[in-house]
Amino acid sequence: MGAEQLFNDGVHVILVEPEKEGNIGSVARAMKNFGFKHLIMVNPLVSMGEEAKNYAVHATDILAGAELVPFPCEEEAAKVVVLKTLFKRFDIVAGTSCKIFKERTLHRIPVEMDAFLADLSRIANLQGTRIALVFGNERTGLMNYALNQVDQLVTIPTSDAYPSLNLAHAVTICLYELSKLMSTTVPRGEISLAPKLKQDVLLDYFDELVSLTRTPPHKVEKTRRAFKSMVARSRVSSRELFLLLGVFRMAVDLAKAGRACIDGAP
Repeated sequence: MGAEQLFNDGVHVILVEPEKEGNIGSVARAMKNFGFKHLIMVNPLVSMGEEAKNYAVHATDILAGAELVPFPCEEEAAKVVVLKTLFKRFDIVAGTSCKIFKERTLHRIPVEMDAFLADLSRIANLQGTRIALVFGNERTGLMNYALNQVDQLVTIPTSDAYPSLNLAHAVTICLYELSKLMSTTVPRGEISLAPKLKQDVLLDYFDELVSLTRTPPHKVEKTRRAFKSMVARSRVSSRELFLLLGVFRMAVDLAKAGRACIDGAP
């Protein structure tokens, strides 16, 4: 198996609650056009019938092999659990949006597709990296509960007069750009990307550190999201993470010791 195929095998397209058969079929066709085959549909709002197959044309095998992940109910908390479990399977989870959020919305600061690809090109073992591209449904895009779970937000520059792309068109553009990254040569990046599970350990340390400080309660969740967003956008390397974990571990221990002294003071 060549490096390009290895890379394509690591890329998964995730559609969250898609509602139009034609778009789903067109997404499958675009995936096959560019050599991608892993489609995950989270709680699709429509069954796959003849319309989807007609739009897929010669990519009906993509539809047949699609993984279906249902939501157990309509409660957002339950949906979040499903998405968190799903996203843990990937090294990089990139949500997509046509919206450019204000900087105050820290967990939704997007990067343009070109910048996202430039970041990927610096990863040493890109062909072995599991990447999820997450798309929302046709009417609403990714809802807040889903946006909060992705590692970072990617956007495709469009006209201000009509910034919203059709779902299938957005997927097609993203996959075309990704395919170019591997079409001529294997990226020779210098960053050995830190495993997702170890990044989660760093986030846990940070959460614990925040809880041990005097961070105002109304800023706790925003602070945690800001740090998670920053770590995701930085493409932290294994070496960097090793060094950071040591510092954060000591910081947590010192904070706990200080808290114990305060609590035990007469």
